[in-house]
Amino acid sequence: MFQSRRDPLTRVSIRVNWQEPLPKVDRSSQRDCQLKQKRVAAAEEYTRKRLLLMDTDKNGKVPKQEFMSFMEAEFDRLDTKHDGELDVKELAKLRLRPYVGK
Repeated sequence: MFQSRRDPLTRVSIRVNWQEPLPKVDRSSQRDCQLKQKRVAAAEEYTRKRLLLMDTDKNGKVPKQEFMSFMEAEFDRLDTKHDGELDVKELAKLRLRPYVGK
């Protein structure tokens, strides 16, 4: 059954079919969106924690010198043989996980 209604915002008459079923909501796309939001939030938290580790002057930014100092300290921590090179066993101890997102 069609019924004419006047839209109060646009002041245009529109015809509405009140018997037409409402479109179905795709629940899978809602879940996908929620999962994506959770992944983004987790990546942001992970990145924030890394920033706090690197940011020695606590200004919220990591300049090249702070980044290089952090990476040098990480390299030295992982280089258990103290030979100036990292092998597979030493790299396996690396606790930083890469973020793989979609």
